[in-house]
Amino acid sequence: VLCTPHVAAWTTEGTQAIGWHAAKNLWAMMSGEGHADIVNPQAKHRRSATLLGDV
Repeated sequence: VLCTPHVAAWTTEGTQAIGWHAAKNLWAMMSGEGHADIVNPQAKHRRSATLLGDV
């Protein structure tokens, strides 16, 4: 998991939004749905198989 928040977003609302977005992406990934923000979708399948086996 790679999180790169920027200083400009370092407000109460910004940090809440970053946390909510990260939690939604983690939930989607763990439930097998994937998410729109993935940079290299080809690597997801290889890495998931390595970590989780064939799920």
